[in-house]
Amino acid sequence: FPVTIPLLRANSHAAGRGEGVVTIGVRAKELSVSGLSVASRVYDGTDVATLSGTATLQGIVSGDEVQLEGVARGGFLDRHVGVDKVVTVTGYSLAGAQAANYTLGSVRVLGTITAKSVSVSGFGLVSKAYDGTREATLNGTAVVSGVLGEDEVVEEGGDDVKSSWPLWAGLHTCYNNNHRHRIVTGK
Repeated sequence: FPVTIPLLRANSHAAGRGEGVVTIGVRAKELSVSGLSVASRVYDGTDVATLSGTATLQGIVSGDEVQLEGVARGGFLDRHVGVDKVVTVTGYSLAGAQAANYTLGSVRVLGTITAKSVSVSGFGLVSKAYDGTREATLNGTAVVSGVLGEDEVVEEGGDDVKSSWPLWAGLHTCYNNNHRHRIVTGK
């Protein structure tokens, strides 16, 4: 908007005063949102995040009337397992008498996607005499169930289930880290 202000001449050899018009640019103030959180969830092949809490605008000048409106939707930046993953929140806009004086900054929160459990079946242990070790021989063909869509699950290390394979109670992380399974044996 234009503002008229008195100007002094910058040249020291010229005396006098004058007036001029200066245009000053005023930018809308950026507001932030607090009060939202994301529920941790198990991997389901999507980037959907479930938001909770009450969104509150931060940075409004005292006396201005500005509110959030709309329905918030949360989305992880990707669908893969991870902790403290960025979730982008969309669906909000500003309303109120002074809303035009403000902009809404990026709304982001952090969330966690945990690994989905899968099960392995279709193989058995070959009987053996006690020898004091945890070694066992497996037979059969392993079938993994609980895998979603196009995901692939491959046991780390690439052990062939038909070969001699040491078993122990433990967690084996699978190919794309979005699924986990346990193979547990007695001692």
